[in-house]
Amino acid sequence: MDWSNSLHGTNHLDAECDLTKDLPFADASFDSILLSDVLEHIPTPERLWREMARILKPGGKVLLNVPFCYRMHEEPYDYYRYTKYALQRFAQETGFDTILIKEIGGTPEIVVDIISKFVVRLGPIGRWTAIGLQALWQRLAAWPPARRVSERSAKHIPLGYFMIAQRLGGFSADYANTDLPTLKDSR
Repeated sequence: MDWSNSLHGTNHLDAECDLTKDLPFADASFDSILLSDVLEHIPTPERLWREMARILKPGGKVLLNVPFCYRMHEEPYDYYRYTKYALQRFAQETGFDTILIKEIGGTPEIVVDIISKFVVRLGPIGRWTAIGLQALWQRLAAWPPARRVSERSAKHIPLGYFMIAQRLGGFSADYANTDLPTLKDSR
């Protein structure tokens, strides 16, 4: 699913709709939702989180990733950068338990990403340079000292986050004012 104004191809979509409005799906109709580099483009993220809770079955999962230290993109529809604490808060307030939240990339990945995004604009030579930089970093990242630098720096300045959240049983439009048990409490 995507919106009709996407800058990406839409020939593989099952549905087009506006994620800032009520979603055209029945309550508890999905087992999982994949939200990849989308949340930062939603001007009212709390509304989307409530809609995801509504359309997911109890126990259903949201898998999402968001950028953190990343350039502006798809302007003028690039609104936010989220910390892991904001993501956890959205999940908790809309009836989800956070299963996993992990930093993606640290300072080395950020530097390589910035340089690659700049040089790719230089035409064919820039494209090949960007591909080479990415490939070089992939090789270096396998080296334990480089991996440690990446992992340690990601704790404070990540390129982005990956999250898995599981919908708790029952649905209420106002989870923010409800004392909810967590899946951890029932283990």
